[in-house]
Amino acid sequence: MTGETYLMLPTVARIVRLHKLRTLWLGDHIYNGSKQVVQLVTKLSDLEEISLQYSLRIRDQHLLPLIIKCTKLKRINLRMCRYITTNFIWSTLEILSQRVTAAQPLIILVYGTCINADILRVIIYTILKNLVTKVYYILYSYCFQVFRLS
Repeated sequence: MTGETYLMLPTVARIVRLHKLRTLWLGDHIYNGSKQVVQLVTKLSDLEEISLQYSLRIRDQHLLPLIIKCTKLKRINLRMCRYITTNFIWSTLEILSQRVTAAQPLIILVYGTCINADILRVIIYTILKNLVTKVYYILYSYCFQVFRLS
């Protein structure tokens, strides 16, 4: 559904009965994304893509159950969701890092949110720095063991 369609909660409740649904675009209406709607959508365990574009009632904490329960998510459109902050990105990174299986990349569209490019650069730098530190530690440990055995 796209355009100026307002989805009532009973409509969303019927949509989430489609357990194998993989893509859900809730339209561009400011009331389509709410805490209650996201709670219903978390029942879609096969969901790969969701658009909550222009959902002005959605907040960071409303989306975290979606990240936790919909483990197959590949793409979230949060464009123009003005109350989404960097806290959502940090919390999402924490959730994804705790998954046992290797998570596939998650694309989050954030244009028009409270997240700006400078913050994204810091987040990417932090991730890469932590990754390099881990790789360095693994290589150092391996080399140390090899030299001890020699």
